[in-house]
Amino acid sequence: MLVCYSVLACESLWDLPCTIMGSPLGHFTWDKYLKETCSVPAPVHCFKQSYTPPSNEFKISMKLEAQDPRNTTSTCIATVVGLTGARLRLRLDGSDNKNDFWRLVDSAEIQPIGNCEKNGGMLQPPLVLIYPERENGRRSYHLTCLKKPQNFYQILQ
Repeated sequence: MLVCYSVLACESLWDLPCTIMGSPLGHFTWDKYLKETCSVPAPVHCFKQSYTPPSNEFKISMKLEAQDPRNTTSTCIATVVGLTGARLRLRLDGSDNKNDFWRLVDSAEIQPIGNCEKNGGMLQPPLVLIYPERENGRRSYHLTCLKKPQNFYQILQ
């Protein structure tokens, strides 16, 4: 097990012990590491994280609009399938758990339902696998878009 430490803007953290599986390997120093790897540290002003994480008021099974992580030009319908701290585990409707992905609750890549329509974007309907049919004695699978049920995309007020 590798023990990792965050290096904050605190000089006392620059000399930290490093252990793998409980065995001491000496002391890790950022200056030596940066020199050996010919690297430059990211300056503190580059980091924009808040000191207090955003609250997560989402619940399992809530729907939202999310950028497809495989095609960031597509916005899809997603369902919250997991929660961990300020992170959401999302599943694009019509896909399986192999394509789940995580987003922070304050990510610009997730929006409330109706955002695409309100801002002139295009919401991709979910794709579903139609169960096999027999064609010429062989199974045939078809991928199709879900039909839009009445009032499905209408935002309730």
